[in-house]
Amino acid sequence: MTRAKHRAGIPLTEPVKPKKAPRPSTPVTKPIRKEMDIQYRQPAGITERMIKVNKDIVQPENPHLIKVAVIGAANAGKSTLVNKIVGDEISGVSPKAHTTRERILAVLSQDNYQVVFLDTPGVIPDHNHAQMNRTLSTSSWRALDEADHGKFLE
Repeated sequence: MTRAKHRAGIPLTEPVKPKKAPRPSTPVTKPIRKEMDIQYRQPAGITERMIKVNKDIVQPENPHLIKVAVIGAANAGKSTLVNKIVGDEISGVSPKAHTTRERILAVLSQDNYQVVFLDTPGVIPDHNHAQMNRTLSTSSWRALDEADHGKFLE
C-alpha cells in the first residue's frame, strides 16, 4: 500500500498506536441494575413457521402441459432462445461460456396450455468431463429424463 500512496503523492505516516489506560489496582464493582419490566415474545410455533399454501387454486377445465428440454453446446444461445420465447428475462445471458450453471425452468402459459422450458447448461464433450463440475456436465442429460420433447441447438 505504501507504493500506491507514494505514487499518489500521499505522505507516508506511521500509524499511531493508542495508549493503554492503566488498570486500577482496586477491583471495580459494577452497579446493580434495577429490575425492568420486559415482556418477551413466545417463539413461533409450527403453524407460524410452515409455508402458507394457497388452497384456492384455479385450474382450467382441460389443461395441457408439455416439458421441452433445450440442449446444446456452450454459448449456442439456449438461454437467449428461452428468454425470447417466454418474453421475459428468465436466464442470464453473457458472451462467456457456461453462464447457466444449473437447469432453469421457464413457463409459457396461454389459455389452457402451458409449455415448461428446461434451460440447461452447455453440453461438455467427453474429453473435458474431468475438468468440469460433475453437476454441470450431467445436468443437461438429466433434463432429458424429465422432458417430453427436446430442442437441440448447435
